[in-house]
Amino acid sequence: MIPNNIDSTKPLVTEINAKGLLGEFDYQIPFYHGNEGRMQVIYAENGRGKTSLLRAINCIVSTNIDSIQELAEIPFLEIEMKYDNGAKIRASRKDDVLGELSVTIEVEGEETQELTVETGSFRTKVSIKGLRTYQETLFKYSPGSFFLGADRLTNLPRETVRKVTNLPFGLQRGSRRDQLETLSSLMGKIESRFNQIAALSGQGNNDTYLSITNSILNGSVIDTDENPELLRKKLMIRIDDIARKGELYEKYGLISLQQVKKILEAIQEKNSNNPTELKYLYTVITPYLDSIDDQLNTLNPALQLIDKYVKNVNGFFDLIELMYSPSKGISLNKRKCSSDKIEIDNLSSGEKHLLILLTETVLLTSSKPLIIIDEPEISLGIRWQREIIPALLECSESSNLQFLLASHSVQILTSFGRDRIIRPSEA
Repeated sequence: MIPNNIDSTKPLVTEINAKGLLGEFDYQIPFYHGNEGRMQVIYAENGRGKTSLLRAINCIVSTNIDSIQELAEIPFLEIEMKYDNGAKIRASRKDDVLGELSVTIEVEGEETQELTVETGSFRTKVSIKGLRTYQETLFKYSPGSFFLGADRLTNLPRETVRKVTNLPFGLQRGSRRDQLETLSSLMGKIESRFNQIAALSGQGNNDTYLSITNSILNGSVIDTDENPELLRKKLMIRIDDIARKGELYEKYGLISLQQVKKILEAIQEKNSNNPTELKYLYTVITPYLDSIDDQLNTLNPALQLIDKYVKNVNGFFDLIELMYSPSKGISLNKRKCSSDKIEIDNLSSGEKHLLILLTETVLLTSSKPLIIIDEPEISLGIRWQREIIPALLECSESSNLQFLLASHSVQILTSFGRDRIIRPSEA
């Protein structure tokens, strides 16, 4: 199982167990350490409760009234989620799969929090005080989940505004107003995210000019007996290495290395072998090159996130190319004519589904919840089904994001191997 979480503030799920789903089926879902171990897939024939299980898991770690209402309507006896921080979240019933529901959060050394949900023929009843206590504890011990259902192309939930009213007979489902998100606004969010991390990554103390000033004022010229020709080549190699290292950064507009390249050109044109000139130049230019190198290293996390997203999207597309830069944002263009832009509404169903899966994954890397995806293969061709699992893992590689999928796709199931496919057993 998963050992101590790398990021102690973002717990990881170690195991999910379900009993009596639909009154008939049990599921055991372990998560493991390592890149591939953070993704699990469920396979079962129709009618075995796969979608019901995914919905229930999402509801258990959600904190709103509607999720509790939905959880109460799903028939099961017990679903337990275990985390690597020692927390156990359990939703259970005594005998009846649609009877009174109890949701508890247990942590060793802490008081157990319990939320009781009364079910009946009219309305589900939940204590407001109990719900608020449950919410506070849940926020503390679980990062939550994000559910992408089979209807994700027309229903992209991002934010929900609710007005909670304590009515005599319980809480009504009609007290909510959903703010649904379009694919266009989703792409706008990923663009804003990239712009934000690029701006934040590029910030920091830059003592370049202070270092140069001190070098000149202190007369601390490099002391070396190296041959002038070797010293000039050494300097040119260092500048060329930085220019090459920064090519990908420049591609996405994260940095400009025009000045570095011009310095290299000036050294090449002058072709000086004057020892004094080269010693002073090396002394003065080194702090500047060090600062550029530091800036590239600081920008690297932003570069990796952006580059993996762009490369993976374009690895699927053959007629379209996704492009990004902070100045121009994200755009979709025809590969044969990059000036011809493609509107999102004109994409195929498969292209839209692909963008939703990869974009949501990248957007969620900072919060690190459990991403639950029902039938990731929807509208995807055979090749895309075969390649979607590695793409999701690569786009989230640096975050330990976890995935729980339910699929009927042979291509997707083959990506896991027979021994890793989760199947139900009869209760």
